Amino acid sequence: MKIYKIANTEDLDELLSKMRSKFNVTLFVEEFEKVIRINSIVVPQGERGKGIGSYIINSIKEYAKGVGKKVVLHPSPSKGEANRLNEFYKKLNFAPVPDKERYKETSDLFSPSEKQWYWDYK
Repeated sequence: MKIYKIANTEDLDELLSKMRSKFNVTLFVEEFEKVIRINSIVVPQGERGKGIGSYIINSIKEYAKGVGKKVVLHPSPSKGEANRLNEFYKKLNFAPVPDKERYKETSDLFSPSEKQWYWDYK
């Protein structure tokens, strides 16, 4: 596993642009008043397992901590990948959001059945 230095930036769009250029990944991330929502991170098939996804999520978490926001994930795993992704999110210190506490601010595009995960800088 390759170790990457966390990129320092004051702007989320700039950070995401650097990640796209450096790793040739597809990212769909949105910033709201209180949270940052990660909708999609797609690492090229041949680059998976090298720590790129972890690096990107940790970079977003570092940015979120700097601006005092939580990070919310709305994963849409392919069949058979749900358990693997759940373990991946747990490893990165994300926790499932109880249904009654779903982030309304970020739920506008997602069905109530989709699982949310969150990370809090506190």
